[in-house]
Amino acid sequence: MYKFDYTNVRQEVIGAEHGIDFDFALSNYSGKINHILKEIKAKRDNNYPNYLWLNFGNDKNIIKDILEYADMVRGKFEDILIVGNGTTVYGVESLLKALLKPFWNIRDKNERENFPRIHFLKYIDPDTVNEFSKIKDMKKCLFIIASKDCENPSVMSLFMIAKRRLEYEIGENYRMHMLIVTVEGSGLEQIASQEAYKCFSVQEGLGFNFYSGITLLPMALVGLSINDFISGVQDAIDNTLNSPLHENNTAKFALLHHSLKTIKNKYISVIIPYAERLLLMPKWFSYLIEETLSRDLTNDNRYSPHGQICYNSQGSGDQRSLLQMMAEGPNDKQITIIKVENFNSDNAIPEFFKYTSIGYLGGKTLSELTNAEIEAIKMVLVDKQRPNITLTLPEINPYEIGSLMASMTLGVLIKSYLYNINPLHMPQLEQMYDYICAQLGRYGYEHTLEIMKSKQARFTELSAPLE
Repeated sequence: MYKFDYTNVRQEVIGAEHGIDFDFALSNYSGKINHILKEIKAKRDNNYPNYLWLNFGNDKNIIKDILEYADMVRGKFEDILIVGNGTTVYGVESLLKALLKPFWNIRDKNERENFPRIHFLKYIDPDTVNEFSKIKDMKKCLFIIASKDCENPSVMSLFMIAKRRLEYEIGENYRMHMLIVTVEGSGLEQIASQEAYKCFSVQEGLGFNFYSGITLLPMALVGLSINDFISGVQDAIDNTLNSPLHENNTAKFALLHHSLKTIKNKYISVIIPYAERLLLMPKWFSYLIEETLSRDLTNDNRYSPHGQICYNSQGSGDQRSLLQMMAEGPNDKQITIIKVENFNSDNAIPEFFKYTSIGYLGGKTLSELTNAEIEAIKMVLVDKQRPNITLTLPEINPYEIGSLMASMTLGVLIKSYLYNINPLHMPQLEQMYDYICAQLGRYGYEHTLEIMKSKQARFTELSAPLE
């Protein structure tokens, strides 16, 4: 599991104005955190709705079915297109970005060991949708429609467009090229049954659907070890739920972020991965935080707005402009640096140009340079009294990535308890879908359309120029 260094958030290091007396916080919150962990564990053990994801990997039949399907279609498809959006699909994309070899989609078939290329269709931009169908042979594509239900109009529209394209290109046998991943009992599962599509249904009430077949299926299709990934997730969950606070990286990380926000007003979270394979991880984590921790009502119905803005960065590629913003902009950020202890390979810098100012680089390695950049940015931030945390992954592999992602998710769940909010109730998303459906003429949404038109007329009246 990752190492956790919070030295540079201590008030002894960056001063009392922006730093935390973390020893006091650990002592003060120890009982509360232990109570939270016991409650989460009890709900997991008693199969409470929205806590079932904590038993990820226990259903061996699903794993067996996924592996059998992946083995059956091995070599039949050159491209897999995952159609979906939301936190779960972004999680799958960031996971595959981390674990597949760099430049996976432009490697030839032999380098990919005959596993398919993988793509994500998350947006309804017509140009992107149309161009994909022009450059890919539909007869060699597998479309995976990933959605928990039929309520997402973007995903359902792309699903119907994919069906039309496959039918046109392939004919009646197009069904072999369509795969549905959804929640048990959903309308999408019913469509799959009626249309005779292969369907993998995940259990209702998981809470975080990322920890299900939605993630395991594409991993198996591109040859990644789902068992190692599951082991990483399970170990992170077990360690978190069974370790005291002073030994519990997940709980300490959550408490630290909570303290920086509530005590020191650090409302912006910046995550900086110093490994290109981890570049999508901050985006997924940002979605996770913003989606689950932005609420204006507590569980006891008090108005108490919570939320955090996240900034996605790209390590050394962004550090010039990003560092300037972090070091001299408003001191309202909590900064997390992710480093990798052991890359899968390294590269020595040739000893050229010794007679110039860059000669000092010769003989060093790229990993040495990366570590020097990390230590440098940390020192600049400390000089400017900016709190920063470092997470160090031993290496990038399915086990460690599974452990990291499960720890991040559990950290969000712990923070929801500290804020006393429901992390999985998203009324504003439901309201947005209502407005979309009303505009597009869905039956039963006529009243919503009337309300919308009334508001728009009022807005138009208020914005009219004065005569």
